Amino acid sequence: MAVRAAADPPPIARRFASAEELSQRELQDAPLRSIPRPSRLTEALPEINPPKAQKGLRALGIETPGDLLEHFPFRHEDRRERKDIVALTPGEDATILAEVRSITKRPTRRRRLTIIEATVGDETGVTKAVWFN
Repeated sequence: MAVRAAADPPPIARRFASAEELSQRELQDAPLRSIPRPSRLTEALPEINPPKAQKGLRALGIETPGDLLEHFPFRHEDRRERKDIVALTPGEDATILAEVRSITKRPTRRRRLTIIEATVGDETGVTKAVWFN
């Protein structure tokens, strides 16, 4: 499989099973296909299981595929920006890129709860990550 670099131009549209390029006019006249079809965006959603999920969609006012496409979450946290471990402050929500150095699993008195602790680090420092499962 060939991999394109981000700066490479997009591939040129060609005729089916041919190396011949399409003309500008042929490209403009080509039928436009949209999935889903615009007419289907206003159709009612099919019944969704479990019923609790259906009830949740109704509570959000989502009744059609179009409603799903236009629904925006109440809150969105952008986690794309990363920080170095040395720049973290206690209580801060942050995204880091780190290597797992060690990991341990600890049971608790509550049978269903397990604590996973990992020592993680990057080139600036080391910290502990904890998951409560």
